[in-house]
Amino acid sequence: MPVGLKQAGPAEAKVCVLTGARGFVGSRLKGQLERNGWRVIEWTRQPEPRSGAVAFRLGQEVDPSLLRGAHALVHCAYDYGPRRWEEIAAINVSGSQKLLAAAREAGVRCVVFISSISAFAGCRSFYGKAKMAIEAFARSNGAYVIRPGL
Repeated sequence: MPVGLKQAGPAEAKVCVLTGARGFVGSRLKGQLERNGWRVIEWTRQPEPRSGAVAFRLGQEVDPSLLRGAHALVHCAYDYGPRRWEEIAAINVSGSQKLLAAAREAGVRCVVFISSISAFAGCRSFYGKAKMAIEAFARSNGAYVIRPGL
């Protein structure tokens, strides 16, 4: 676990905003963070009523005030719907850049981007290329980048 996501003590309930919390990786991260004393706020496309989740769609503008008070942001979300590069770049790449910039503006101390082993120099898939572009932006803004395997 990155240094900034260490276990929270009983008196200091840390807050983590988690995009993609209902996906395979995100759901497991959510459980682990909660077991380590974090309060997790899901940012999801379809928040359930009274869940405390925030409606979030990649590609839309992100109000930095929604991230104020969060100690960490873990960005797992990816929209698999678009097929053409222009749409993928507009939604996933630009959308992730907007999110990460908003986190920086809000003063979020620890930002983690969950990438993929599909992201590597010379990759040919649009998915891998999108992840590479997001990684570059994330790193240039001081975020941790993780490429989990299967």
